[in-house]
Amino acid sequence: MRNRILKAPLAAGGIGLLAALAIPAAAQAGDGTTTYPAPAIQLEKTGAATANAGDTFTYSFAVTNSGNVTLTNVTLTDDKCQDTLKRDPAETDDAFDKGDVWHFTCTVIAPTGPAEVHNVATVTAKYEDKCKPKTVTATDDHTFTVPATPPVTPPVTPPAGTPPAGTPPAGTPPAGTPPAGGAVLPEQVVSGRAALRGPSGCVKQAFRARVSGRSIASVTFFMDGRRLKQVSGPGSARIIPKRIGFGRHRVVALVRFTEASGTPARRLLLTFRRCSRQVVNPQFTG
Repeated sequence: MRNRILKAPLAAGGIGLLAALAIPAAAQAGDGTTTYPAPAIQLEKTGAATANAGDTFTYSFAVTNSGNVTLTNVTLTDDKCQDTLKRDPAETDDAFDKGDVWHFTCTVIAPTGPAEVHNVATVTAKYEDKCKPKTVTATDDHTFTVPATPPVTPPVTPPAGTPPAGTPPAGTPPAGTPPAGGAVLPEQVVSGRAALRGPSGCVKQAFRARVSGRSIASVTFFMDGRRLKQVSGPGSARIIPKRIGFGRHRVVALVRFTEASGTPARRLLLTFRRCSRQVVNPQFTG
């Protein structure tokens, strides 16, 4: 009996069946093109640039299947926060297909400053190549700084028996307590006072009769019984002697004090005299 040699018919695109069976790791499209497996994985690690000592610092991780095959056994490690590393609970798919992105977070406690914290994260995953398991990997790092921690000054403990700061001596009455007899405390009520100043004696030139003092509400000026002006608070009145007759004149200042001072009104007196004209005796001519 003669042996027969069977020839494999041509597959689509002109590739023989035996030739097609010889490329188990390649995907063949209907247009005759062949796509070879290209496994890849990417890792992006992010976080703030600074943190204060004792703060909880959070890292974020994004793992991406950037290849064209499904990956398995995805493992993420970090050299600073492995104990708190966790995947986003909203992501429940265990198949890490091409284009998938998985998210992770972890937290650390910032150390005492000044310090610079640098750490590295690594992600690995497995895939099969011609029935043999192989691994892809990626890394990313991050650095944050901690400013200097200001020194803490311990409180000073006073000696035993020392009263708290601001405590008045023993026997001091409470603030606002009037002294015995119902008198008013001098530091609470300031009595008013006033003085009238101006020239006296013979006056030829214009001058000002001026009132000064404290707690003054108003001053009314009179001259020879005639009202001149009224001012608020301390003030003055201008006196022009040449507009009045010769002889003695009286300036009276009626001073009223503020109600809070408890001081009654006072009349202050200033007297002056307008100089009379000098009589010039005729010179004896002989």
